[in-house]
Amino acid sequence: MGVSYIEKVQVTAASIKRGIIQWWRIGLPTTFPFEEFTKLDIRVGRVVEAKNVEGSKKLLVLKVDLGGQVKQSVSGIAEFYPPETLVGKNLVVVTNLPPKRLFGLDSEVMILAAFDGSNLSYLMPEKDVPAGTRVN
Repeated sequence: MGVSYIEKVQVTAASIKRGIIQWWRIGLPTTFPFEEFTKLDIRVGRVVEAKNVEGSKKLLVLKVDLGGQVKQSVSGIAEFYPPETLVGKNLVVVTNLPPKRLFGLDSEVMILAAFDGSNLSYLMPEKDVPAGTRVN
């Protein structure tokens, strides 16, 4: 069983007196405007192809169906998931970030995952929903 976020929060006497919990110590911003969050286009994508990136031990290249449009993701999850286990899976992805070039490949979507320092778990919907479904 992992440590909860509350247990990870670093609290100092000075921060309690000021009424501020120092979230930044664990990488969480103190605030994030809702308007900024709504700019993210987060969708369910179905992995239709997955393979190792030649020359990399950590990267996989995935083809992700977003409901009629297929985009590519280059993701550092090879240490945690063999590519064949991802084909057919529904994953949660961010679709409107600028493309990033990794190992000569364009990554057009970002796969969302939880990572506790040793274990990685990609985010996926609890129920089967169509590829391209928006996450709100």
